[in-house]
Amino acid sequence: PSLAIDFEMPLRIDRVELAQSQFRIHFQAQAGRAYTVERRGLVESGTWTAITNLPTQTVNGPVVVYDPKTEI
Repeated sequence: PSLAIDFEMPLRIDRVELAQSQFRIHFQAQAGRAYTVERRGLVESGTWTAITNLPTQTVNGPVVVYDPKTEI
């Protein structure tokens, strides 16, 4: 008998910043994966809203997602 386990590291956000009225999220994308970045006003509750949908990446590399600063 054998056991195979596929394990993937969760996405790691490298940096977040607020600059020029934009919230910026920096992370490393992996080739062969698509990404959806979402936000909501409160961590505990509320509806998630998509900021962007990134298509399947062709190479590994850095990604920066921009979201205009909004007041809650």
